[in-house]
Amino acid sequence: MKSFWILLLSIVFGFAQAQELLSEENYIKLVLQNHPLAKQADWMESQGFAKLLKAKGWFDPKVDLAYDQKNFDDKNYFQTLASQVKIPTWIGADVKFAYNWNAGLYINPENNIPSNGLISAGIELPILQGLIFDKRRADLQQGKNYAQMGSLERAQALNELVYEASKAYWMWYEAYQIRQIAEEGLKLAENTFQLVKSSYALGDKAAIDTLEALIQVQNRKIDLSSAEMAYFNNKLWASSFLWLESGEAAELQAATIPELFILDALDLNSYIQTLEGKEDSLLASNPKLQWYAFKIKNFEIEKRLKKEMVKPQLSLGYNFLNQPLEKTPFDQFNIANYKWNLKFSMPIFLRKERADLKITSADLAASELEFKNLQLQQRNKLLSVQNKILVYQDQITLNSKNLEDNKNLVLAEKKKFSIGESSLFLVNYREINLLKVMQKQAEIEAKLKTTLAELEYTIGW
Repeated sequence: MKSFWILLLSIVFGFAQAQELLSEENYIKLVLQNHPLAKQADWMESQGFAKLLKAKGWFDPKVDLAYDQKNFDDKNYFQTLASQVKIPTWIGADVKFAYNWNAGLYINPENNIPSNGLISAGIELPILQGLIFDKRRADLQQGKNYAQMGSLERAQALNELVYEASKAYWMWYEAYQIRQIAEEGLKLAENTFQLVKSSYALGDKAAIDTLEALIQVQNRKIDLSSAEMAYFNNKLWASSFLWLESGEAAELQAATIPELFILDALDLNSYIQTLEGKEDSLLASNPKLQWYAFKIKNFEIEKRLKKEMVKPQLSLGYNFLNQPLEKTPFDQFNIANYKWNLKFSMPIFLRKERADLKITSADLAASELEFKNLQLQQRNKLLSVQNKILVYQDQITLNSKNLEDNKNLVLAEKKKFSIGESSLFLVNYREINLLKVMQKQAEIEAKLKTTLAELEYTIGW
């Protein structure tokens, strides 16, 4: 952790002078701290919970109050007060409590009530459409799913950010190693050039050999220039994932370098073996697949609601009526005082309702097919990634042996050249092959590390 905090200070204040290794783990921590996409991912989760909160609003009690008065020509035509508390319930019924008071010279006879008003309490219950299922219950179930989907969207966004940042890190690593190799290649060419010059001065080498050695120095300088350009660009790309808390872009300092490549073949093999044959269970935790599963659940809820909408609307309302007295409002409660109503409604052709059901059924079927296809793609991708890891691991082992052999060839060729049994052409040829193998090693190392990051992204850990 010490190197992590040192790097953080160097990014913020820019006074790290000596080379400082930045591990991939600490680099990812820095990325997740202040990257805009990481903060945006938190809002995705908040939106999901906001949708759940909105769905719960269907079950909030509601208060209605209406007061109306008319005075004309010094006459009180009427005064009406209507108040009501409506409480939705999970079974689809609405419980109601109301108080009404009317007064005046011209009250509609049907609105005549006792002078101290009228209390009512009752229930309104859907008999057909909405009895088993309705929009508010559907929205609540979907809202719970949206809350889960918001958390999964956040996890997926962070997984993708980590994967992209890991790719940038190992591209930076590869560019750094190739630049180091190019510097080493230039040093080899310069040493050979100095050796040839000294031998020419002593009469052991021809003048043409010095020209050939100089050409190699110039070629290696061009290679180094290209490597430095690639390193600058890739380091800049890796820096683009780093942000300060203030919202400003950060930058990797010149002294900051990527970590050394370390491979524990035994641990890696053991890790891959634990994954073999468990692709389906591993993918069950993938946020993207889980998100699609909740999407399908929401379509199923929507389809159930659309089926309910095909039914006729029939609702029954029943209210007890009572005159409030001075002390206790229910002293003279009488069940013979009541008001009830029956409402029926049904479109004759149900074209809109039947069309909505077909559209939702089609959306559900399409989502299920899309989900199956995504499952197959993710499963095949997981198998492909596992295979690439094994291949890159074998390539590193083979290339490491190839690297040692090429080093020995270069040393042997230079020894032969120093005693006049070889040519400068062969020395340069051996060096060029060695540099290519070294570059190949860095390339494979970066690919292996990137593929390991891809494995975690595919699984969704």
